[in-house]
Amino acid sequence: ASEILRGLTTFRRRKRKDLVVVTNLNQLYLQAHALHPLIIEKVQDIATKSGALLSARKDQENPSQNFAEFIRWNDALADPSVASRVKWASLKGRERAVQKMVRGYKGDCSKLVDICRQALIFESVSQLHLALEAIDADQDLNVCRVKNSLTQEYNAMSTAGYRQVIVNLMLCSKKARRLGLEWHVVEVQLTLRAFAELRNADGHRRYVSFRDNRAR
Repeated sequence: ASEILRGLTTFRRRKRKDLVVVTNLNQLYLQAHALHPLIIEKVQDIATKSGALLSARKDQENPSQNFAEFIRWNDALADPSVASRVKWASLKGRERAVQKMVRGYKGDCSKLVDICRQALIFESVSQLHLALEAIDADQDLNVCRVKNSLTQEYNAMSTAGYRQVIVNLMLCSKKARRLGLEWHVVEVQLTLRAFAELRNADGHRRYVSFRDNRAR
């Protein structure tokens, strides 16, 4: 496991050309909206190759449950009724985007790289590493940054003990280029199940309170 963690720390970043800077929040959201279904397709492919789990919608027979549920994507492929329960991440809310832009980026919306985002959940670090290998091998993906908070050196106090791997990337597929979206940076969160299970309604409220107290 320690060798895999070292591999995550030194995960290769591809070289890229000069970026086109978008300074209008509405334009950024328009791009994110168009890119959203393309990123879902790509995340599905990564999930297939790595055996990842995805968040599931609440069971309609027990809507008051307050624990996280997950679906293995490979199981969803074989059963449309299971696939219909997958809970894909929506675009970041505008209120939170503006809050983050003001608090952290001095009003510069071009630094927002997580308006369009998705998440994959893994039952082991080895499985998570398979997803990173799939991302690295995919010629349609241009990796911009990898933030690995699974390392021992990471100070988890800054995230209330929460750890994950965040990959910021650009989709440069034919569809993305045709739409002029190949420069839009998105976020893919790779999270171990033990941490993902903490992301219920109560856990999220506590984190938001922690984040707001730190003005992040």
